[in-house]
Amino acid sequence: MKTKALSLLLSVLLIVSITACGIPASGKAGPCDANGHKWLENTPNYQQPKTCEICGATEGEPLEAEIKDLEFVKADTVNDMKMIIENDPEKTSIAKVWFDNYKIFDSDEKHEAKDGYEWRSVDLHIAIGDDREYPEGSCDEANVIGEYYQDADWDDNKVTVNYYGKDYVCEHVFTVLNEERDVTRPDYKKYGWSGDHTYTFEYNSAFLVPKGFDGMYVGFYDRSEFNLKGQNFDAIENQVNFRLD
Repeated sequence: MKTKALSLLLSVLLIVSITACGIPASGKAGPCDANGHKWLENTPNYQQPKTCEICGATEGEPLEAEIKDLEFVKADTVNDMKMIIENDPEKTSIAKVWFDNYKIFDSDEKHEAKDGYEWRSVDLHIAIGDDREYPEGSCDEANVIGEYYQDADWDDNKVTVNYYGKDYVCEHVFTVLNEERDVTRPDYKKYGWSGDHTYTFEYNSAFLVPKGFDGMYVGFYDRSEFNLKGQNFDAIENQVNFRLD
């Protein structure tokens, strides 16, 4: 009886080994080798390559993001952004841009929870000093939001993104934290400015995205350069961006 039971167990193990997808320990071909892979629907996508739903084998690469050349800065670092003097385009100024308080959360008193989604939020700051030859010259900044993978179009602070092959509607909430114009800021002397006639704009951008989605970005750009280059955003060099990844 013991010998028969052992034979039966070995037979079961052999059946399991040859029906597993891929090459089993025995070296014999599995069904994926005999019949081909069964590819998951909507693969490849921006997060994963073409993938077999039976054995997990992959083929090729994930889809390439539409925005390939845009550079992103790190949080809690101060970055220079060149700005053109509006009424004298041959002259430029240097603004300071930084991003901080980046966090990921399910909800708070201002942002409602949604099943399968999370909030990604960051504060963005720009300081413009008196090196813009105040009062003869002035600079003009603007802020931007975007989606990295598809460069999808926004409509009334909503955008549809593709995440692991499924479409999700995302939302953006923009909050003004502080706007100071022509203010004395002694702390800005650290930037080599006199601290007089400074401008500071501080905002919060919060995105409702599917859990784990890392494709949203925010930033500032030089509106004067934008206008001089025919309002072609792709041609702008003077910009600083942060990705909420």
